[in-house]
Amino acid sequence: MTALRIRTPTANGLRVIFFDRVPGRWGLPPQVLGAVIGSEVPRAVVYVFYRNVVHELGHTVATLTRAAVDVAKALAHVIAHELVHAYAPGHRHRGYGLMAPRLGPEALLRRSASLDRKCLNALLEGLAAANSGSGIK
Repeated sequence: MTALRIRTPTANGLRVIFFDRVPGRWGLPPQVLGAVIGSEVPRAVVYVFYRNVVHELGHTVATLTRAAVDVAKALAHVIAHELVHAYAPGHRHRGYGLMAPRLGPEALLRRSASLDRKCLNALLEGLAAANSGSGIK
């Protein structure tokens, strides 16, 4: 089982992890597309199950080309980058990592992408502010 991890500098930071398949020991339905597990609020880890998303679209991993897999990985990086801009609009680009002003092929195809502490704090503050009036905890 492989995973693409969007990491933060500490173990208790926000992470998005893409797994090939649902680990059987988790007790989740085998067809679940994604999950947030744990009792802490806000939850620190979001899991996305790649094979189930592919299957839901009517495909199999065997029928996907290498290009499609690379595009999916790159899209995950771009989505994470833009989520930071959406929830932390005052946070500027950095010269490195997920928030670099330009994500070239090497950055887009990395197995993981990290957020520095300042970026992570801005993102968490933005998420908290966005959820403060919604009743979401």
